[in-house]
Order: sequence, then structure tokens, then C-alpha cells
Amino acid sequence: MYTSMYTRSSEAPTESADIAIVGDRSDYLHLFASMLSERGYTIRTLTYAQSEIQEIHSKKPDLILLEIEDLENSGYRFCSHLKASEKTRDIPIIFISTFDNPANKVMAFNAGGADYITQPFLESEILIRIKNQLTIARLNQRLNQQLSQQTQQLLAENAKLQREVQDRQKALLDLQDSILQLQHLVTLDELTGVANRRQFDRLLAQEWRRCCREKQCLSLILCDVDFFKAYNDTYGHVEGDFCLRTIAQTLAQAVRRAGDVVARYGGEEFAVILPNTEHQGAIDVASRIHQAIAQLQLPHTHSQISDRVTLSMGLVSQFPVLDLLPSVAIVRADRQLYAAKAKGRNCYCVDAED
Repeated sequence: MYTSMYTRSSEAPTESADIAIVGDRSDYLHLFASMLSERGYTIRTLTYAQSEIQEIHSKKPDLILLEIEDLENSGYRFCSHLKASEKTRDIPIIFISTFDNPANKVMAFNAGGADYITQPFLESEILIRIKNQLTIARLNQRLNQQLSQQTQQLLAENAKLQREVQDRQKALLDLQDSILQLQHLVTLDELTGVANRRQFDRLLAQEWRRCCREKQCLSLILCDVDFFKAYNDTYGHVEGDFCLRTIAQTLAQAVRRAGDVVARYGGEEFAVILPNTEHQGAIDVASRIHQAIAQLQLPHTHSQISDRVTLSMGLVSQFPVLDLLPSVAIVRADRQLYAAKAKGRNCYCVDAED
């Protein structure tokens, strides 16, 4: 009998804990339950039945004493089942057996047992082994809680950093957008929305160098609104501004390639840069501009040549060379603009390289 192999200890009661004693032999279960109850532990005695496993899942004990007798005992499967469940795998399980057989011990530890006690059953030994496993379990639980807290803190800090990164990325994008908008505004004429004089000078120099490298022809058109001072005097500056905006939009629609540039050159003067365009192509663009302005039918009762707004244009087409400045093209186009005015305005004159 178990009782003949059990030696009572005179130690004082220990700290409280919930212990489940599982086995098939009621005499063993009663013996250990009595011993541990006297030491202040809360005891439950269970069998290997499936319903008892469910009870452990629903109400986890702090420790399990598992009684086994042989290698075929259900206790090994019972232990393996608990260790396979995330909910119960951290419960320390101490095997108790009357057999001090190495094979039994190997089976027990392979199943997930934390300790293995064999006869003779000394109460002092049992109590200290139980106390040790409870201490280890509580330390593990405390460690897991600390790890969980640290993990949550790290996740919270990581989330905070991610938000800060996102905020900074958004701020950077907003800054980049602002810079692009500023750059856009800096390059545009505020009144008409086409390129301003500074942008015209920059793009003309850029296209001059590129056409020089690629040995391509560059064309330039200078446009002047005929008798615009008289237009402002007649209709006022508000209508004059509207007239300039309308002409600028019409010029922009008349040029059809992405690389072509329309700019406000100054006052009522506009310029059109036509890269990779020889004189016939420039003439075609000038013709489209002339027709588009005529279709606007903007009234100009004090023009000396028409009752509608008209343009005079000077065209130049040439192959840029490194030892010449882009201003050469401007001078030649301006000369042709004056020639168009001298011819009676509302027309264009062309200066093309032979």
C-alpha cells in the first residue's frame, strides 16, 4: 500500500496553492490529498477521464500531481494533451510512481513532466519538490508578464515611432509640394499663367545648348499685341488684363508639343520657343496663332488697323552654335517683329538661316 511507503514530515504548513491530483487509484489520491490539505493547499482529485481534462481547462490549477503505474498508463497521454494546449501547457506536472524505472522516467519527461517522484515517499521531499515547481512556475509567470508588458511597451513605442515617421513623411511631402508650388509660382507669370521672363531666359538658354549638342534647329517667335496702349485707354486695365490672359491661353493652345514654351516676354509682348523646329514649322505655328487670335473676335475699336485685337509676330529659325549666345535669336526675332509692324501689323515676318 501507498501508506507503507509514506513518511510524514513535521514541517509547518506552506503557502497556499491550487493543486490537482490526477490518477486512477483512490487510495493514492486520498493519501496525497490528505497530506497536502494539511499543509494549506487547495486540493482537487481527478481521474484521467475526458471530463476531468475539461475541468482543468476551465479552472487551471497551479500544479498537477500525476499518478502513474506502468508504461501503458493513461497519465502520459493526459500530460501530453495538457502540454499540447496553449491554455494549460505552462502548468507544472509532477509524476508520482511506485516504479523507479528509467523507461517510466523517460516517458514522463518526454510527455512534458517537470519532475518525477518515486518511493519511498518522504513528505518533506514531496513538499520541497512541489514548492520548487510552484516557485519556478510563478517566476516563469512573472517573467512572462514582464515580457508581455515590455512587449506591449515596445509595440506602443514602435507605433508611436511609426506615427512620428508618418507625420514627418507627410510633413516632408507637404514641404516638397510647397517647394514645387513655390517653384511653379516663381517660374510663372502671375497675370497670364504662362512662363515668366526669368523662366523664358532659362529655358531658351537650356534649349539653345541642347540644340547645339544635337545639331537641331531652334525657332523663336516674338509676339506683340497691336495698339495695346489704346486698348487699355479705351477699355480699362481690368479688361486689358483679361485680354492678355486670353491671348496667353490662345498661344498655349496653338503650340502642340510638350517641349514648346509660351512665355510673357514683357508688357503686351509674348515669346514662343520651338525646339527642333525649322522655319517652315515655325511659320505653321505662327499661322495657327494668327487664325486663333482672329477667331477670338476681341473688340478693339481704337485699333488703327482693325476693329478686333490683332498680333504682330517676328520669327527666327537657326542652328545654335557654342560661340553664340541665345540673345542672338532674340535680336533677330525682334528685328522681324519690327518689320511686321512696319508692314502694317497683324502679320508675321520670318528670318531663316539659309
